[in-house]
Amino acid sequence: MARFVNKYSILTTVGLLFLSFFFFISLLGENHKIDNQIKDYLTQIQAGNYTKLCLPIASHQTDTQALNELPCQNKNFLLLISLLESFSLLDTSNYEITVKRHNFWVPFISDSRVSVGVSLSTKQDRTLTSVLTSPEHHYIDNLFSVKREGSGWKIDAIRINHEQFINIVQNNQTSLDFEKFISQTEDGFRLHHNVIKKADMSAKEKHVLRFNLEKVASLL
Repeated sequence: MARFVNKYSILTTVGLLFLSFFFFISLLGENHKIDNQIKDYLTQIQAGNYTKLCLPIASHQTDTQALNELPCQNKNFLLLISLLESFSLLDTSNYEITVKRHNFWVPFISDSRVSVGVSLSTKQDRTLTSVLTSPEHHYIDNLFSVKREGSGWKIDAIRINHEQFINIVQNNQTSLDFEKFISQTEDGFRLHHNVIKKADMSAKEKHVLRFNLEKVASLL
């Protein structure tokens, strides 16, 4: 009888361990979906799809009314150009996106929102040496709020509370001419320059030109 009880206890323990392991793996996968939401959004605007999402911008540090009044395309472009400037990547398109969740979601226990930080860095060759010696990433913390909706995740808001990043965003908002090269008219488009010399353009101006061309292409 004692031998049967011990065998039953061992089987029960093994079963519980297996269920716990399966539950933990499922949680990891569900939390990883949050990372994918952020990466997909940033990859889309990096590729010029500035209407992928139109997210509200919130901040505890500054008034965001003017930012939220921008057209969706301009707002997403402003976010991208500000991120590139923040990570000194204006002169390259060869970069990768890394995200960091600031809290781990557990059903029935955690809040329905998860805060996510973002880092951009130059792509490295994936060798064993580069993996072992990869530099530590600098993140803009709590940049995105992701909300649980039903059985999935949805980006809830962009949150700019990092002082240095706020300064970059506000400077770009006031200094960038979003229609520097091409503007939309009632029946088409207006080109503002007959000749554009690439050598005379700053890194930001090249991004603005690309933004203008992609906006035109999306409306044709």
